[in-house]
Amino acid sequence: MKHLRFRLAAVVLPAIFAAGCGLIRPEVTTTPTIDVTQAYETVQAQLTMGSVRNPEPATPTVTPTRVVISPTPTIKMVTRIPGSATPTGLTTEVDPSCDKAAPGSPIDVTIEDDAQMLPEQRFTKIWRLVNAGTCTWTRQYKAVWFYGEKFGDTVSVPFSSNIPPGNSVEIAVDMAAPIAPGSYRSNWMLENPSGELFGIGPNADAPFWVQIQVIQQNTPTATSTSVPSRTPTVSPTPTVTPTPTETPVALTSGTALLSSGDLIDLDQNLINTGGGEDLLYEKDESSLHWLSPQGTAKLGVYAASLPDLSACQIAGKSTASVPIESLSPGIYLCYQTGEDHIGWLKYNSQDASSGNLGIQIFTWVTP
Repeated sequence: MKHLRFRLAAVVLPAIFAAGCGLIRPEVTTTPTIDVTQAYETVQAQLTMGSVRNPEPATPTVTPTRVVISPTPTIKMVTRIPGSATPTGLTTEVDPSCDKAAPGSPIDVTIEDDAQMLPEQRFTKIWRLVNAGTCTWTRQYKAVWFYGEKFGDTVSVPFSSNIPPGNSVEIAVDMAAPIAPGSYRSNWMLENPSGELFGIGPNADAPFWVQIQVIQQNTPTATSTSVPSRTPTVSPTPTVTPTPTETPVALTSGTALLSSGDLIDLDQNLINTGGGEDLLYEKDESSLHWLSPQGTAKLGVYAASLPDLSACQIAGKSTASVPIESLSPGIYLCYQTGEDHIGWLKYNSQDASSGNLGIQIFTWVTP
């Protein structure tokens, strides 16, 4: 029995021990099997998170915006040869803000309008102008004679220094009065280095001027300085036969209303006769109006007073055109017709809307 128990114990104890060992499982390290698909997804997720943590500089997406640029406005300017009555007909586009002039304070530093001058009297006209544009007036800019009386040989005066925008300049021109009595006006403008003319006014296209009145020079009465003899000699009183003075006779006279393009015969006071006309009334591309002598006819500005025959005979006259805009209503002009008759023309009025010119003429019968 003892032996049997021992054998049972030997059998039972190992079994119990084995059962106890089954209750406490030892930790076993095993090599896991890698799922390739799962690993790839894991790496992708980590890369994605990494890019969130450390973002690369993104290239911005620019939505193009359409910018509409308004061009600088331009002006069609008619270029006129200084002193020419007819524009060249060429147009150039200029920046209206670049070259502009404004009257200084005062604009007439010397020689105010209608200043009285003796025949051939020399004087210096000085204008003061302000650079009202955006471009500097360099030494390549100059003042130039535009139309009207020249008052001498000077037709251009270059600037002696640069004139920045907002600054003023004084322009001095040496001049001489005409020999014949009358009213005279000389119109001037500025010229840029490109040869384009500009001036004063809202559109920078108006000239500035000098206007004078040439008066008749009085001839002093000679005073005798001879010493009388002690014995006066009695001279017989000469018999003077008076020479009859011819009274000038009017060839024609009257009023007329001229439209642009009309021709007038000053010998007959007829308009558009088809031949023999003496004056053409016309408007140019700059909207200036002109009285232009035709053929051998001549015309010249006289004065605001009524001339007689002798005054118009010696008054300055030429074949040059006369700008109406440079005259004042009531001014008289002297003329010589194509048939060599002398007369005067009075500028009465000009209609602002139509430009029609109202005049009065008087033509003498002259030998």
